[in-house]
Amino acid sequence: MPQTPSHSIRKRSKRSRKSRSSSSSSADENVNNQSKRYKGRIPPIEEQASTMAEQAATGVSLQSLNDKLDLIHATLLTTDRSVGDLKESVVQISKTLEYALDEFEDIKSDNRQLRKEIGTCTSKINILEAKCDEQKENILDLQCRQMRDNLLFFNLPEIDEESTNRQGTESVLRGFLNAQLKIPDDLQTKEIHFDRVHRIGKKQINKTRPIVAKFNPYKGKLIVLDHSKNLRGTKFGIGEQYPPEIQARRKTLVPIMKQYRDAGARVKLSVDKLYVNGQLYTESSHRSIPVVTAQKSIYVSTDEPPGEHSSIAINVDTFIHSDLVSVKNTTFQAHAVRITSKEQVKAALSVLKIDEQIQKATHLMSAYRLYEQGNWGDGYNDDRESTAGKRLLEIMTEENLFGILVVVSQWSREPKLGLERFKTITTMGRAIMKRLTAT
Repeated sequence: MPQTPSHSIRKRSKRSRKSRSSSSSSADENVNNQSKRYKGRIPPIEEQASTMAEQAATGVSLQSLNDKLDLIHATLLTTDRSVGDLKESVVQISKTLEYALDEFEDIKSDNRQLRKEIGTCTSKINILEAKCDEQKENILDLQCRQMRDNLLFFNLPEIDEESTNRQGTESVLRGFLNAQLKIPDDLQTKEIHFDRVHRIGKKQINKTRPIVAKFNPYKGKLIVLDHSKNLRGTKFGIGEQYPPEIQARRKTLVPIMKQYRDAGARVKLSVDKLYVNGQLYTESSHRSIPVVTAQKSIYVSTDEPPGEHSSIAINVDTFIHSDLVSVKNTTFQAHAVRITSKEQVKAALSVLKIDEQIQKATHLMSAYRLYEQGNWGDGYNDDRESTAGKRLLEIMTEENLFGILVVVSQWSREPKLGLERFKTITTMGRAIMKRLTAT
């Protein structure tokens, strides 16, 4: 049966669809096969990619490490150079130190030598100073010997005739010897002669210059000195002439001489030396020089009068002294000594005042009580501190003490202490009395 065109077309369409279906199946199969093939290759590629990534990272790390190593290498090179420089510096310093040590040893050696030389020079200087002092004393002695025939006359009025006539001053002096010293003219003519007589110093208005006279022979000087007692109570004065150095020494010794004299000691001032009871006075020996020989009561606190006595010498060391006590701006010190007569009270006070520090005290309150020749005696001195000395005496009476002298020295500064000072005075007085009676 013949096929119609539409039938042919349909048949071709079926074949075409079949063919397309086959082609589609074949294509899918090919795709699956390719997919399987590629799927089999993906794991190695991933591994390669991971490996490549690790290698890349490792490469970066190595590069960084290389950079660091290069930096460390450069630092080591710099350090090596620095160490080399340091070694050179150390070597140089060592050489310098060795040189310095050598120099130091030389200096030490020179210093030792210089010390020896200085010691030698010091010894020589000391010897020379001693010789120089000796020569000075010899010169002073010669000057004193040259002046031993001289006398100084003070407050003799000056007259105009003295400036025009060389004999004018001698006439004034001879008139003084006759009028004031009561030396007769015939005795002057026979025994008193002068080598020279003149004023000392430059003439000044309202000031009388002293007259120096050199006697020849020396006997005339002795006659004048023997009549010098007639000047007591007048404005005139006579004195020995000494060099300035000797005058300065005598000026220091005169107050000390007066203190010892007031204390009853035998004193003599010979040129620049003071003798107390036959002993040479020095600053180191004055504390041991006996001043007043007296009797000391053995019984100090008793109802019976003292019966046994022993001869002692009152000096600075005879006193006992308390420690210094300061209350605010005022300082106190107590002193005590045994006595047997009123004369000893004055002597003991004079001895105590030899101490320079006690001389500076603003007040010296004192009290004493004694039994003398069958009679009781006492006394006190407030020294401008009202009732202070009286209170000390009341303590002695209360404790029945006698044969003692108690002194409390006081150094006051502004502002003044007030009534509290009396409590301190009595407390220290009572304590020093107890100490004295216990010895």
